[in-house]
Amino acid sequence: MAFKVDLGLSFMFRLLDQKTRLSKLLYKTIINGGIIMINSIVQAINNREEISFTYSGLPRVVQPCAVGISTAGNEVLRCFQTQGAHITPDHEWNMCIVSKISNLQFTGKTFNLNPRGYKQEDRGMQRIYAQL
Repeated sequence: MAFKVDLGLSFMFRLLDQKTRLSKLLYKTIINGGIIMINSIVQAINNREEISFTYSGLPRVVQPCAVGISTAGNEVLRCFQTQGAHITPDHEWNMCIVSKISNLQFTGKTFNLNPRGYKQEDRGMQRIYAQL
């Protein structure tokens, strides 16, 4: 016995729209480095390894301290900059939006002590994936 299910065009378009939005979000996450970038940053934090990357068009070398979701809802990296250019002179602490980081690399250099002024449970983050 055959039966027909009429889902209606509006339901089908909503379903396709949700699938498209999910695909775009997943694509954006992968393209911007999302999952791979976050995992690399977590690994660097756990290993206390400096990383280098480009941010705001400037090369930087940093000690990653915490990664998570900011109070504004962005995936962010709290880091202490040890080398590279600064937009603001003598500004060593940075909160970088992960999707704006490019050319992320491990330097091979580790650090034993926490950077001066570092505090756990960053108040600029609502959720922390990893921290020193």
